[in-house]
Amino acid sequence: MVRNSSLWVLMVMQLSLGIRSTIFTTKQNIPYIYAVSWSPDGSKLATANSDSTATIFSAATGEILSTFREHNDIVKGVSWFGWNKISNSSADQTAVVWSSTRAKKN
Repeated sequence: MVRNSSLWVLMVMQLSLGIRSTIFTTKQNIPYIYAVSWSPDGSKLATANSDSTATIFSAATGEILSTFREHNDIVKGVSWFGWNKISNSSADQTAVVWSSTRAKKN
């Protein structure tokens, strides 16, 4: 993440053959991120966050599409499970599989 005025900018980089290129950027106000995972079709990016949430971003626009808020501690892992389900694990010693359409839109 890069600090840009009052917001953090999440930049996902692709490192290939020594070439560094930015493949995703958002200027949403986001917490510390522990893990990221691309959806199977590449249209979304899910993050595991320090504020006990998992967030889904549009890969095209960087807009937050939805946020899962049911953990009680840091979310440390996130992974797509099929086309519209996400699994995540938390320091609260739980793991959850949830529908990306069930999460609340910000």
